[in-house]
Amino acid sequence: MKKQSSIKRQVMLRFALFALFMSALFSLVNFLFMYNVEDMFFERTVNDEVEYILNYYEEHQSFPQTRQPFISLYMTAQELPNDIREQHLEEPGRKEFYGEENRHYHLHRVQQEPGFFVLAEVSDYLVVRPIKKNSLIFLIILSTGMLLLALLIAFSLARRTVKPLTQLANLVEASDPDHLPKQFAQNFPNNEIGSLATALEDALSRIKSFIEREQHFTRDVSHELRTPIAVIKGATELLSERITEDQQPLLKRTQSAILQMEHTVNTLLTLAREDSKQEELKAVPVLPIVENCVIQHHNLLNSQSVQLNIQVQSADRVVTRASVLQILLSNLISNAFQYTHEGQITIGYDDNSIAISDSGSGIQEDIKDSVLESQVKGEQSKGFGIGLSIVKRLCDRYNIELNVKSTTEGTSIKLTF
Repeated sequence: MKKQSSIKRQVMLRFALFALFMSALFSLVNFLFMYNVEDMFFERTVNDEVEYILNYYEEHQSFPQTRQPFISLYMTAQELPNDIREQHLEEPGRKEFYGEENRHYHLHRVQQEPGFFVLAEVSDYLVVRPIKKNSLIFLIILSTGMLLLALLIAFSLARRTVKPLTQLANLVEASDPDHLPKQFAQNFPNNEIGSLATALEDALSRIKSFIEREQHFTRDVSHELRTPIAVIKGATELLSERITEDQQPLLKRTQSAILQMEHTVNTLLTLAREDSKQEELKAVPVLPIVENCVIQHHNLLNSQSVQLNIQVQSADRVVTRASVLQILLSNLISNAFQYTHEGQITIGYDDNSIAISDSGSGIQEDIKDSVLESQVKGEQSKGFGIGLSIVKRLCDRYNIELNVKSTTEGTSIKLTF
């Protein structure tokens, strides 16, 4: 079963992730902004100093003393401090350098005559670097606050959003198939959740209508089909005493068809009926039901040369419903009797399993993969093609394992309870 995921938890998680992302982005942008402002200040200071030196040189034809104590004037690159000289020679276009002992430089090269270098050693004037740690702590605290605020908003929003969904889910989950809820959509807000509630209400109303029609159909079928079948069955039994010997085979075919119809109706009614008074699961003796099915369908053998082996002991039992076991074995045994013309049929029990094997021609190759589907039957079949489909549906409903093996030498069907 797939693990359920709370919508409320998902909303809060996404808000938290969004808050963390925005906090990290804000912190990154904030640091970049501070460093950029600081660099722009030093660049502007150095540019002002360069402009002053050029104006002074143009007027006096000599170089002045720099106005700022952290700014120095160099005529050639070889005169630059050792800790940045090599860096400048490797990257002539670079303006910012990191020297030894945490020194920080901004370099401006003037290529026009007379040509010189203006170097600002700004280590003692840096603003961002000394407060970087405190700024980081402040941003962490701010991010934590944003995260908590986002979680609070997410929790409030998720609770308000999920509450009607939870109520709707609980309403549907607690619904009794015999007493489906109705007119509940009006209790939900007029939004997407209300639309969902309205759609569910309409669906449950249709389901209730389907259930009522099915119950009426089952009740009507129980009366309208079983009664005529019983009348025809009784009439054929009386008729058997009044017809000639030559007419007996025709009457037996009629009686066989009646039994098949009676069996089919009972099986379909069992599948259709689902009331609370179904018999409970219990240990059901296998042998009496096997014997009953054999007696019921013995006429299908038609005096053919078939040996029947029943390897079931009186103490053998399976945990299921007796009516279900009766239908399963009746379908499987009737199939084995009908399609085995010679050889043997074995009905055996072993370790909570019942196996029915025959030496017939087996299932046709072209329907092997679909033989358990409804209305699928072989060319020699005289039925409706629903027997094995009914067996499959009953096994699925009552958690019975069904295994079918078929070759040209026969078919084996095993039921494991």
